[in-house]
Amino acid sequence: MTVVLGRLVPVPLRDAWSHEAKDFTPWLGVSDNLALLAETLNLGELQVQGREVPVGSFSIDLLAKDLSGGLVLIETNLAPRITPTLVKS
Repeated sequence: MTVVLGRLVPVPLRDAWSHEAKDFTPWLGVSDNLALLAETLNLGELQVQGREVPVGSFSIDLLAKDLSGGLVLIETNLAPRITPTLVKS
């Protein structure tokens, strides 16, 4: 049997998602994509609880919950950032 393999190539993020809030955040909120993020970060299963959830004077891009009820706040950003973008409580 012959296995055909593809080649991974770098793609600029903006080529895949032109707008963070309109394209990337909704894409990440799809269960299969969120599951891939959770698996990659060893967070277990996550379920989206809301998008653009108000917290004080700003909004969380995605609010998720793990199986133990812990909250996971996800702030999406397609540009480099100094501050942490994922916090688990």
